[in-house]
Amino acid sequence: TPTTGTTGTTWIVHIDNSNYKGFPAITGKDDAAKMRQAFGNYRVQRTITKKDMTKADLDRFFNIELRDLVRTNQVNTILVWYSGHGRNVSGKAYWVPVDAKKDDVYSYFNYGSLKAQMQNYSETVGNTVVVSDAAGSEASFYELTR
Repeated sequence: TPTTGTTGTTWIVHIDNSNYKGFPAITGKDDAAKMRQAFGNYRVQRTITKKDMTKADLDRFFNIELRDLVRTNQVNTILVWYSGHGRNVSGKAYWVPVDAKKDDVYSYFNYGSLKAQMQNYSETVGNTVVVSDAAGSEASFYELTR
């Protein structure tokens, strides 16, 4: 049974990238079931779903839009679920935006600092979780950042 506990106002952000220009499309995934399993113990007040985001979309959303929503709504817990392609380059983990170029790391979204960035949105944010359910060239690209 979900409990509020110390999570307070809790939002899920679901980034669903599947229709790529320079990478194969991703089909047949069941994000809803995976998210329910992973986030089942949270009482979620709002889910924001963003589909097929470009690098500019990701930058704008996490740097401005989500920050402003979190401040306005005094969100305490942010749970981010990314599904799409991912890459690991020189020990750094990246999400692959739908407009990314295969051999251009600068066209990828480095989410390494995302958790800290979200905690700095507002004093109300106490908990952040980032789950990357990403298809990549590595054998396994599934990462949970708490």
